[in-house]
This record gives sequence, C-alpha cells and structure tokens, in this order.
Amino acid sequence: MIHGLVRLPLTLLLLGSCIAAESERPDGAGSVQMPSWPCLSPDGDKIVFEWRDDIWEVGVEGGRAERLTAHPARDSYPQYAPDGETLFFCSSRSGALQLFSMPADGGPATQHTYHSEGGTLESVAPDGRTALLRGLRDEPGFRPTRLIQVNLRKDAPERYLFNEKGTSARWLPDGSGVLFCREGEQLY
Repeated sequence: MIHGLVRLPLTLLLLGSCIAAESERPDGAGSVQMPSWPCLSPDGDKIVFEWRDDIWEVGVEGGRAERLTAHPARDSYPQYAPDGETLFFCSSRSGALQLFSMPADGGPATQHTYHSEGGTLESVAPDGRTALLRGLRDEPGFRPTRLIQVNLRKDAPERYLFNEKGTSARWLPDGSGVLFCREGEQLY
C-alpha cells in the first residue's frame, strides 16, 4: 500500500517532465529540450519547471509553455505552495541562490533568505508556513550541507533543522516530521 502512495507522485513528476519536454517553445522554434526540476501543481493541472534559467509553466496535457520569470539571473527549483496560490523558487538575483516566492500565475517576486552561502529549496511544509533549504553552513568536510528551516510568514532568522548533515528532505503529509537522507550524498 505505501509503495503505491510513493510511486504515484514520482510517476506524475516523471510524466510531467516528459510532457514539459514536448511543449512548444514560446518563440515557436520547436520544443523545450531538457527541462529541469519539474513540479506538479497541487490540483494536478499544471507543471512548473526550470528551462534556460527561468521558471516556466505548462498544462499537464502539454501545449505552449508560459514563462513565469524573466531575469538575467538563474531562477530554479520551483515548487508550488500546498494551496497552489504561491510559487517558491531559488534565484541567484542577489548573488548566491536565495529563496523567493511569487504568485503562482506570475507577478513580483519576494525574497525570503539572505545568507551569503545561499541555499537550495528542498520542501515546503504542508501548511505553507515553513520551507526547508539545503545549504552549506558551519560544518567541516566534504559537502557539508545542512537542512535549514525558514519561516515564510515573517522575517525571522533561519534555523537548522538539527545539527547533522542532510539532503533530500520532504515534509510528511501531515507536517509532523521530515524524511531526509542523513550525511547527504556520496562523492561517487
């Protein structure tokens, strides 16, 4: 039973990547090739992805992809808020990758993090109030990534989720905990 629950979202994301890859380019010059970081909307109608350093959106049925961000910096790692109203993403607009948000249908972006080392978005909590980032922080050794908790509702300092290295974090559906890979990824 639990395997079916895990496979369904993964299958949808992989399918979304294929659909996005076959979407028309906005300039009419063919198809989008090799989109990155696809994310399915909570209602299952749309997919956002990174392509050519911007965030794009396409319906799950395919069609013309719409650019949601247009900035000289890299915008990446898009994720919808659980309510589908907000889109979170990382951007190098201020130097290192920082967490930003914007309305899901487009609009001005709001910056949420300001650490000089930046971070990469891992997961948004089911209640939409907290995000987890992976970032290099205060730890010696190879790829000393730590999981960082960011309050999305108010200006507050980032907090370490715990005092260990970790990656690939996802909130449990009820928000009661986080699944992650301890010690991060291996070199080879």
